[in-house]
Amino acid sequence: MTGQPVYEGFVTVWRGQPYHLIALDDYVRKDGKPSKILTWRSRCPNCGADFVQQSGRPLTHPNRRCPECKAPGRKVG
Repeated sequence: MTGQPVYEGFVTVWRGQPYHLIALDDYVRKDGKPSKILTWRSRCPNCGADFVQQSGRPLTHPNRRCPECKAPGRKVG
């Protein structure tokens, strides 16, 4: 073990768009059970800006665009 986080370098791809796992933090749910929060970084296909988003589970149906370019329901071209 080199001391690096086990998630370093983990990338998942959703519909051709890569999402890099950049943090895995401890979290306590409302019901008091311990959990993890995953923080992902990706690049907006519209403007090219990096953006981050968090999830409590493996990434499914992620945001595809940054907050400035968001377009719910509109496909990424």
